[in-house]
Amino acid sequence: YFIMRSAIGVYAVAGLFYLACATVLVAESRERGNSSRFIPGIDAAEGLERMANFRQQRLQGDYCFRFELEHLPRRGQAVVYQGTLWGSWNAIGPVSRFELWPVNESGSDTVQRVELIIQNGSQLAVWMRQGQSSGFQLVDGAALFEPIIPGVLYTPFDLQMPFIYWNEFSYEGPSRVLSRIAQWFRMFPPEGSAAADYVQAVRIGLDDTYDALLKVEVMGLDGAMRTDFKVESFKKVQQQYIVKEIALKDYVTRDRTRFQVKAASLDLNFDPSVFDPKLTLSVPEIPDVLFDAL
Repeated sequence: YFIMRSAIGVYAVAGLFYLACATVLVAESRERGNSSRFIPGIDAAEGLERMANFRQQRLQGDYCFRFELEHLPRRGQAVVYQGTLWGSWNAIGPVSRFELWPVNESGSDTVQRVELIIQNGSQLAVWMRQGQSSGFQLVDGAALFEPIIPGVLYTPFDLQMPFIYWNEFSYEGPSRVLSRIAQWFRMFPPEGSAAADYVQAVRIGLDDTYDALLKVEVMGLDGAMRTDFKVESFKKVQQQYIVKEIALKDYVTRDRTRFQVKAASLDLNFDPSVFDPKLTLSVPEIPDVLFDAL
């Protein structure tokens, strides 16, 4: 167990963009040949290298995902939402735009289409609007921890995943996540940040072979588990690996929300103004023929 401080100004520029919040994962690094009978730890230098590799991963070109969110309450009927995600990178880091709307009767009369623009990297920010007639508004403070839409667990904090870029973290050792070996890091929120009022720490498990994210555990101020987020499957699409399915669980309510990518189009090229909240431009329209169904 050792504490590390990362050079955020260097590592955050390339960044790694995430779905659900936030998160595209690229599985294109070297094999490390771990035995299934022995799970090796790493030292401080390799811990910094692994974290840097993780933050710098990205897809080739811009991308668009059509996805489904299925909220599975412990009691009650499931609620399904459909959405589209457009993702790119700029000089600050990963940037994305979401649209989300209900697809069944539950909530369809009262819930408008929700849109978010999320800037990750060295200058974090989230903007949101309901309905296309209004402008995007900055989301900060306590609002970062409110559900983006009634009936799902995801918050702006979950989609943005700012903890990936927190400067202070510790290495905790290896363990298995499903059938994979994960190296675990505990990320600490910066003093004075909005997260510091709600979160004691966030644990992230990185795949030992690919430095890709396998699991996230968010700890409340009392140190108890608040939510966890597990990557359940990857998929190779158009010669690149992406996340296919993510499960988010609330440990207080025992509710779950499942994120599934239904179709993906990669190696695109978007106008940067699409991600400017001041311009509120329409989202890019991508022909169906450019999507691969998953």
